[in-house]
Amino acid sequence: MWGTADGVPPICETRQVLLLLLPISASSSSTAIVGMTSASSQDASSLGIAARLLVPAIVFLTVGALAYSGLWRSWARWKPPVVSIYYFPYLPLGIGWTGVGLLLGAVALVLPPPAQMPVAFLVVAIVVLGLIGMGFMPRVLLPRWYRAAKGLDRRASESSRGAAVSRDASAVRSTVAGSEQDAPSPKGTRDGVPLEEVMRKTFGSAD
Repeated sequence: MWGTADGVPPICETRQVLLLLLPISASSSSTAIVGMTSASSQDASSLGIAARLLVPAIVFLTVGALAYSGLWRSWARWKPPVVSIYYFPYLPLGIGWTGVGLLLGAVALVLPPPAQMPVAFLVVAIVVLGLIGMGFMPRVLLPRWYRAAKGLDRRASESSRGAAVSRDASAVRSTVAGSEQDAPSPKGTRDGVPLEEVMRKTFGSAD
């Protein structure tokens, strides 16, 4: 019933095929398991790095927000030290921009791999801007209150100059008007009206 033409049961052939396939399937399964484990470990490590980046990013962003909003202005009055190479006049602003870069770096770690590279270039550019900006911050990136206090805002200076000119013109006009009122009337007149006209209106015409 189970025999073949050679007298060998087919179940033996099936067993031999399974024995041949078993090592291959076992190695493939182990490779897949190792790959999944490594991928999950990489994801976990990326999340851990992102979480560690968020802490200094929040601190740096808080410092930058206080400096840009004007709630903290005493840093603008810092005096340069004896060794000027260690003087960073825009240190809080640079720290704020560095915090932006760290925050984007933490976000880039949880993005898909195709989107990580463009964000990584942006992160490097912002961090470099923050580090350089501690000593040399572009005028356009300075806070508005700082530009106004240091006379770096052209619009504010022009408007204040125009207001000063208008105030001076108003003062000159008021001075001229007051001098004209205080000037004595010409001889033979009363408040600029001839005396004859005043007498005629007061006593009537001689006719």
